[in-house]
Amino acid sequence: MFTGSVPQGTDYAKIGAASKQHEFLDAIVDKMLKHAPSERPPSIAEIKTLIQRYEAEAVSLQRISALDETVIKVGEIDDPLAYEPPKLIGVRWDGSTLVLVLDRAVNTAWVQALRRMGNYTSAYNRPPEVFQFSGDTARVAADEHNAQQIIDYFKQWLPQATRMHRTLLEGDAQRKAQERIQDLRRQRAGEERLLRVNRNLRV
Repeated sequence: MFTGSVPQGTDYAKIGAASKQHEFLDAIVDKMLKHAPSERPPSIAEIKTLIQRYEAEAVSLQRISALDETVIKVGEIDDPLAYEPPKLIGVRWDGSTLVLVLDRAVNTAWVQALRRMGNYTSAYNRPPEVFQFSGDTARVAADEHNAQQIIDYFKQWLPQATRMHRTLLEGDAQRKAQERIQDLRRQRAGEERLLRVNRNLRV
């Protein structure tokens, strides 16, 4: 059926050459062509059992091979904010709130990095945590006496926040790669266990 020829002797067309997916059947054909009747499967039921067992084994081996060939790469960071800090391009004060305008919108991850950047200098009890961000705008309570100093320190934070943002993203990418590696190892161990148990089962 697979090769279009009747198998005879030992030099015959193999199923695996016609269909890699069904290569496991070659071992069964070999058994069925044994010269001594005692070495052949004694019944159709036995042949069905062999097909099921060999197919399960072939599937497990294919899965193990695919797992072994899987290449885990650390994902590239595609967030521009991890490489180029935003720039302050505008400020205004409305009498109680200082509004700072950036050259582009910042995302939640960058804001979190700003709040986790470690050492920084702030003015008049205005740390990064009290700034409220929306798109390309940051707001913070200020009065006429501290507005300029808050602006000056805020400008210093921008490159620090970007460096922290990149560090956090790189760490997250490494963590995900390690999790994927561990998952592949668990899958491989599971396939090896199935293979070992099924090979030892006897009817």
